[in-house]
Amino acid sequence: MKTITQKTPTKQIEDSLLDLLIMAYVYGVNDVSKSLGEEFTPDTDKMEKSVHKKIAGETWVKRVRDAQTIGELERIIVTESHRCFSEGQWDTAEGHATNKIWHTQEDDRVRESHWYLDNMEVGINDYFYTLDGDRALKPYGFESAENNINCRCYLEYTK
Repeated sequence: MKTITQKTPTKQIEDSLLDLLIMAYVYGVNDVSKSLGEEFTPDTDKMEKSVHKKIAGETWVKRVRDAQTIGELERIIVTESHRCFSEGQWDTAEGHATNKIWHTQEDDRVRESHWYLDNMEVGINDYFYTLDGDRALKPYGFESAENNINCRCYLEYTK
């Protein structure tokens, strides 16, 4: 297990991750544009709020700085980039889509509580409920951290 040392350029990592999170949010907006057949542009205020959203009272910057291993850092990067993609989708679809369909990656890494949701369709403002009793409007919106961390699910929005 590789550890992070004092020589690790955390500022460079933070700057690169910020760029990635902004790009992920924009990709989420573009994904909904394609799904709904309309051209949407990112709302910069919503994007700023989503990119800097606190999870359990901490920003992604603090979690990056506190990471002890490369594995922890990778988990933060993957989780936060997927979360921003999902936020970009949601912020765009809200008010334009009528329904949403939950999708998993349909592989052996999908957690049991998410596998159950695969291809489930609900109204845009309705919750998805997992077998373990958790609920979310979208991926990365669960109350339980274990249902959010390393999630690779995504939504398809429809009119």
